[in-house]
Amino acid sequence: MQSSTNNKSKDFSNRAVTVNQAIRVLKRNGIEADETQAGKILDVLYLLAKRFRRLEDPGIVKDLKGKSNT
Repeated sequence: MQSSTNNKSKDFSNRAVTVNQAIRVLKRNGIEADETQAGKILDVLYLLAKRFRRLEDPGIVKDLKGKSNT
């Protein structure tokens, strides 16, 4: 994690949410987090968003439906 709270993680250069913004949102919702913790939370959320975006690809969804247990 980079030292400045306004810098975005180098893993996701196109991030729209800064660590500072994440800290403020978390605090508004009763969660105290420092820069490192907020950065890790953002990392997880961006990874989930990236995976979800991949699942929106019709080819991937079709493949997953074919492998379903139901």
